[in-house]
Amino acid sequence: MALSQLSGRTITPQQMDEYLDNNKGYSGNSVFFPKTTGILGGSPEITANRLDNLTIAQIDRELDEKRPVAIGVRYGGTQGRSLSGTPDHWITLTGKNEDGTYRANDPNGGVPITLRREGTNGLMMAPREGRHRNRSYHFRNHGVTFTPPPVAPARGSDQDGFVDRAVSRQARPTIRAQPPQTP
Repeated sequence: MALSQLSGRTITPQQMDEYLDNNKGYSGNSVFFPKTTGILGGSPEITANRLDNLTIAQIDRELDEKRPVAIGVRYGGTQGRSLSGTPDHWITLTGKNEDGTYRANDPNGGVPITLRREGTNGLMMAPREGRHRNRSYHFRNHGVTFTPPPVAPARGSDQDGFVDRAVSRQARPTIRAQPPQTP
């Protein structure tokens, strides 16, 4: 999901899983995150950086720069499982809301979720109705940030400097000045 946002291509969780299965991207149940970017074939060049001490401040900086962050979570709630240790699931944070909560996508069914701060450096989602009614996601500092490809500077004179990066990559129409009309 993060690579889809950064590359502009649609990569489904199923496609990523198949790619990782075929390219030694798993070690047991753990993902070898540097392998994930290989699904793009090197274009665009994106680097995945695994961090086991990711802070909320780092997450906020990445999201402020419009870069998604994959975070490792532990399921909690009525399952009675420990919330510490290695993550047993990964979700993608896509933004921060005005109320301080975080928007995220869960590849397990594509369910959009909202997480709130918990303590000094934690995030959690309260149990939900339906399929997720007995489940909470708890983040405890495991994450992946992504270094996106460099963006080519806008071409043209300094007056073009305000052009949005995405627009600067597209062909611009040629505008020709018309001579003044004489009465």
